[in-house]
Amino acid sequence: MKATVLFFLLTLIHFTAFNQYDFVILNQSKKLDSAMMKLHQIVANPTTLRTANDSVFTIVHFGDSHIQGDYFSGEIRRVLQEEFGDAGHGVYFPYSLCKSWGPKGLQSTSNGIWTYSHILKPDVSNKVGFAGYELSTITKDASLSFQFTENFKDKGANGLKIWYGMKSAATDFHLNSKFIEKEDLKFKSGWGIRTYSSKEEISGFDLSLIAENSTSSDFSFYGFELLKPAPLGINYHHCGVVGAQFTHLINNADLIVEQLDHLSPDILVFSFGTNEAYGNIDTVKYFNSINDFISTLNKIFPSTAIIITTAPDTRSQGKIPPSQVNVNNQLIKLAKNQDVSIFDLNKAMGGWGSLTNWYKSKLTLDDKLHFNAAGYALQGKMFSLALLESYNKNYPVATVDITQLKSDILKVIVPVINNTPIPVEVITNPVIKKPVVKPVKGKVYIVKNGDTISKIAQKYHVSTEKILKLNRLTKNSIIRSGQKIKIP
Repeated sequence: MKATVLFFLLTLIHFTAFNQYDFVILNQSKKLDSAMMKLHQIVANPTTLRTANDSVFTIVHFGDSHIQGDYFSGEIRRVLQEEFGDAGHGVYFPYSLCKSWGPKGLQSTSNGIWTYSHILKPDVSNKVGFAGYELSTITKDASLSFQFTENFKDKGANGLKIWYGMKSAATDFHLNSKFIEKEDLKFKSGWGIRTYSSKEEISGFDLSLIAENSTSSDFSFYGFELLKPAPLGINYHHCGVVGAQFTHLINNADLIVEQLDHLSPDILVFSFGTNEAYGNIDTVKYFNSINDFISTLNKIFPSTAIIITTAPDTRSQGKIPPSQVNVNNQLIKLAKNQDVSIFDLNKAMGGWGSLTNWYKSKLTLDDKLHFNAAGYALQGKMFSLALLESYNKNYPVATVDITQLKSDILKVIVPVINNTPIPVEVITNPVIKKPVVKPVKGKVYIVKNGDTISKIAQKYHVSTEKILKLNRLTKNSIIRSGQKIKIP
């Protein structure tokens, strides 16, 4: 009883301190306001936007190993898609074929001789795509095979996009017989996007090369996307590379920016700084390089909001990164110099030195450089809360209920910051717990794969007719994963 009262008092005492950690995005930009306007329109007018082919809100998140693992970005994707709809996971890349790791549940194999490059190790002859990696082959009959295991979460798709590059018209590729080619977009610089459909749910695919009248091919693979039918909501790409620095991305930006131009992102997120912090940087050169890059992006993408996250506090091999303060100061200075928003992840963690408490609270790996799933999920919740607070600031009438999300964060971060034990009930099921949607009136159900109106009606013990009438649907209406259904 005393322990419960003590925790409650600590929570009250430090609630103000919690707000001081700036879980709101700093430097609220005009572009971010515009992005929130589009997001609101998707929620308010889904039918109209589907007709206009503008029902998808695209976020592309660049970064280092913190992003490649997709725990931090994955939690952001989960929270936002739960609130605004699931329009896709974004691009997948078979990192295992590049001697790296991920994504979870994707088994990738290859035949023939394949080489790889990434933004740390670019290939002069083959540019790197926006995923940060590239696979290439000159073997004329080479192939790639992908299978999704039970651990693969992005299921229910019946469409597929292949991002590729081909330097010769004599080279082509095809998928296994389950797939029907629907569209092939080719761009002047030699890359393309080919779209396929499947009559059944996709559980994997095989890609085989054809080199006509030639002894070799010249093919590059940049990744693939799984497509949901009539997507509505957030499509969240994570593009991380282990060991990457901001300047690595900038130095390989030619093709990356071309491909971003096709995606027309609504928000670009950049999460770099950890790897730079462990070296000695030229402050002026570092700032000018990123500043010029952001200026270029602002010109090419005048409607795209940009968010930069500061580097988290880390202690790899027990060392204090010599440039950690300098790197974050440059990122904050950059945000003030441009029409850019910044999320101060470092400050949200508790500031410099907070890693010690995160480690004691079992939120990091033993290397003290990376976080575990619970630690990344907490960071992802913090970022998501900042973005949702930005949305609420723009649309107070259509406010998203963030009460549960704040509560989930508080239950973990207050004990961490105060170096006190996290309550047992929070440790057992806090960070992976989904925020509860609490609409002002009635209930709202988020449609999952396989749902029908009749199944939802049975779940809530109401008639199918009442649900149809309340949501202005007919018996022939199609509902999709991520869609919100009001319950009488």
